[in-house]
Formats: sequence, C-alpha cells, structure tokens
Amino acid sequence: MQNPSKNNLKYYLYITSTAIATILSYTMGIISFIQPNIILEIFPIANNPLVFGMVCWVFGSVFLQFLLLTEINYRRKKEVQELKQSFKDSAKGRGFIQCLGVASECTQLIANRISQAKSVRNTFVGLYDSDNPNIVKSYENWLANPGKETWEDIVGVREFFSGRYASIVAGHAINSHEVYVLRHYMPILNFVILKYSQDVEEVYWGWEPGQRDPEIFRSYETTLINSFKSYFQELKNRTWNQKVNKNKPFFLDFSKVGAERLPGAELGLVNKEGIWITLSYPKRRRRGSSDVRAINRFGLIKFEIDTSEVKVRAKIYESDGTFNGTAGVNHEDDIPRPVIAHYTNNVFVGYQLEGTNSTAVCHYQFRRKDNIDIIQGLYIDRKNGTKNTILGVRLSAEQAPELYNDFKINPDKDRLFKFLNSSVAKISQLNNFENLNQGATFDE
Repeated sequence: MQNPSKNNLKYYLYITSTAIATILSYTMGIISFIQPNIILEIFPIANNPLVFGMVCWVFGSVFLQFLLLTEINYRRKKEVQELKQSFKDSAKGRGFIQCLGVASECTQLIANRISQAKSVRNTFVGLYDSDNPNIVKSYENWLANPGKETWEDIVGVREFFSGRYASIVAGHAINSHEVYVLRHYMPILNFVILKYSQDVEEVYWGWEPGQRDPEIFRSYETTLINSFKSYFQELKNRTWNQKVNKNKPFFLDFSKVGAERLPGAELGLVNKEGIWITLSYPKRRRRGSSDVRAINRFGLIKFEIDTSEVKVRAKIYESDGTFNGTAGVNHEDDIPRPVIAHYTNNVFVGYQLEGTNSTAVCHYQFRRKDNIDIIQGLYIDRKNGTKNTILGVRLSAEQAPELYNDFKINPDKDRLFKFLNSSVAKISQLNNFENLNQGATFDE
C-alpha cells in the first residue's frame, strides 16, 4: 500500500510546478507581443519574438491541458475513495447495507444472483479480472437463458478490447447484450444492478479500479438503487455511443469469433495498446506535395493501459537509424518519466530523453483510417521550438516478437529499417496523405 501523504505531496508538487509553467508560458507569450525588446535581451537566441511568443502560448495551452486533466482525475479518485468509505461506515449496524466480504469470496454468490436476474446493468472499468472465467461463464449462462430482458455494460476502451467479450461462447445467444464505452478513462466505483421483477431489485458495489480484492457491498434499498441508476445514466452520457452512435448501444455479434464480434472498427474506437512505429516530418507551413519517406526521425512507442493510467515508453531514432534516446514510465527504470494526459482518442506526453536535457511535448491522436489504426500527431521540441508532424502505425506481435517480449532491447539497423519500410508502405497507401501530414487536431 502506498503512503497517502507521499502520494499527496507528489500530486501537489506536480500541480504546483505545472501551474507555474503554465503561468510563465502565457506571461512570456504576452511579453513577446507587447515588449519584444525585453525578450531579445533575456533570450538572445529568440531572433523572432513573435514566433517565440506563439511557441510560449502553445506550451501554455499544453501545460494547462495537463493541469486540468490531472486535477479532474485526482478529484475523481478521491471522491471514489470517500464514497466507498462512507458506504463502509454506513454498513456498520444498519440493515439496509450489507458488507459481503472481499470480492473473491462473493464471486459465486453474485454469479448465482445474476443467473436469476431478468436484467443486468453492469460496469467494469479499471479492473484486473476482466477475463475471469467465472465472470465469462455468467455472461454465457445469462445470454442463453430464455425469459431475460437486457444486459447493459458500461466499460472503458481498454476493457472493450480486452479478452472478456472475445472469450464469451454464445453463438446461440437469445438475449440482448448492449455495450456502452466510456470516451476516456475515469476512476469509478464499479457496480451491478440486478432486476428480478418489477418490484424486486438489488445492487452490488465496491469494485474499485486498481484494487485486487476489494470489499463488496449489497443493498435492496430503493433510494440507494435509484441513486446507482442515476449514476449509470450519467456514465452513459460520457460514452462514445453518444458521439458516434446517437447514444445507442453497441451490439456484439456472438455469431462471430473473437475480436471480429466487436463493432469498434467502423465506430472510430481505437485500441491504443501495443507497439507503434511513428514517422516524424518537419511541420509544413503550407499544404502541398510531400514525400512519405522524407522523415527526419522515427520512433518505436509502446502504449499500455493498466487499471489506472496510460503508460508510454519510447525509443527515438534519427532517420539513418542512429539511436537518439529513450523515455519511459516505470518507476523501477532509470529513465525519465513522461507526463501523460489522456482524453478520448488523444494522448498528450511530455518527454525527456534519457541522459540529456532534450525535452518535447507530443500530442498523439489515434484514428481509424482506411480500415487500419493510425497515429496522427504533433511534437514540439522545447529547446528550439521546432514543430514536427507525426504519422504512425501499429507493429504486430508477428512483425516484432522481440519487442513485445522485451521492449528494452535495441533492434539492429537491419531490423529497424525492416520496421520502417513496412510502415512507410502502409502509410503510403492511406488516402489523403497530404492532409493527414498536417498533424493532430482537437476535433474529438
């Protein structure tokens, strides 16, 4: 268990430093426009104060994005913990809330209750056991049992692409299964509402993101159940379904096998996890013809989404294959930790290359384009203020088994250029390359 006071100190240090960076960036931008001579005196290398000011404003906007998303995420985590503690306190000596024990002790009880329920409203976000065979079996039994109504799930993008839905064997499902996918990660108190008849319902809750075996609670109390129903509806309003499917559910086609039953491909949902190769191009001031091979750098980027955050590790190479540096996220590594914010299909990363003072801010935007997952992005070098656009594609485990096995290894140049050539060939086939190569946008 981590020390809460230590976590709070790290949080406040981060918030304070980011707030200071935001204020300084905006202040320097304003001074650049109002008193350019002052900027030239302080920063002799800033030949064009106007451009310098614009770069400062860009950095200010990025820092502000980090600040807002981190604060929102921190407050939500704190609210979930306080809510869970209040339920635990309320359960003591009161009959309308029961503490059933830890989750592992309640699995069979809840599975039995689900099998008897006519309808199910369920959430699973940030949980470890998404592929638990007992849970998968509950889906299979319920979906094949006549006389049921609807099973509704609210999940994160990570959970949507996890093995749970692919593992369900329900080719002859006769009941309705609806899925709603949250647009971005948020800490929630997971729960399930079971309806047995018009007047008989119950709610189970307590599954907290990142907790291996949390305490689970149960209640039949109508007011409390209605509160969880309202919570469920509020979460629905923050899903991809509202954006791309007119707030209608996604339906899984259980006649198909594995990932083929997921409807994400045509709806813009992108599974971010895996190893990607990104190609960097100098930012062009005007649109026009450009060569897909005219890269100035390329990178191997590993994206992971665990129960609480997006994790990023990157290897950066010059266009000739020379290794430039590494940035990572694991505390045990002697590698600088990037600052990461995540919203919808956008990931913002503040990098520092290992052993150098070289830093950059990257905006990765994940998209479905011509039936493949791509990264369309932008990175800004903090040292010289240069902007570069990014295009990337995923490397499969078949293409790069050694990297999926151990991302710390450095492939030799022959392997690097094999990866590079395959990605160039894939990107070259994309329609409208000129517009894609303008960098990420904020339209999602």
